[in-house]
Amino acid sequence: TLSEHTAVFRSPSQHRLQVREPLCTIDRWKFGQLLVRKLEEKGVHVYKGIVKSPVIGNGCKGVKTKDSRTFLGTVTIDCSGINSILHKSVSSYAIPPEKYVVAYKEELVLENPIQLDYAVIFMDKKAIPSGYMWCFPKSEYTLNIGIGGVTIDKGSLKALLHKNLQIHKAITVKERRKTGFGILPSGNPLPSMVYPGLLVCGDAASQVNPLTGEGIAP
Repeated sequence: TLSEHTAVFRSPSQHRLQVREPLCTIDRWKFGQLLVRKLEEKGVHVYKGIVKSPVIGNGCKGVKTKDSRTFLGTVTIDCSGINSILHKSVSSYAIPPEKYVVAYKEELVLENPIQLDYAVIFMDKKAIPSGYMWCFPKSEYTLNIGIGGVTIDKGSLKALLHKNLQIHKAITVKERRKTGFGILPSGNPLPSMVYPGLLVCGDAASQVNPLTGEGIAP
């Protein structure tokens, strides 16, 4: 059950901006598995492998994998993330490194329950330069927390997150799990997302909201 507001943005002056639009969090792994099952129900063949290079011939004709397999098709859809090699092989455009956003997240299991039924976004340049910290409740004993910003190195991100957590005495950590870093493109989308035989989308096409770093909904 959600409260009357589903997200709160907090500024350094402790000003609170409440968002009353319906929000939800997504279990990324379960969401991905659901998509795979839906595809298989429609007759799609699923193969897990690492793309080595595109098959080029008057445009993109498919891909070659590192285990020496070749997959051909009329259209190849590239949604392989920021490190995609497909669009780089057909375009000279590269996302500038200064446009990268680095994020770090953890799932906290708490010693004591916490009463929080809405998401909280902390925006404080003194504590988090060029970025923000988030806290999404998953249950009274579990929080999805993270921190991200422009051109911040990994080491300082993790340290910043732990330092800011120490301020909140109500949070007593029992276990940290599902930890990880991510890199997002926060600049303009690719000049073109369409090439002969190739469509590019998602992080590979830099389709991230440059203001918030959000990518799933767009």
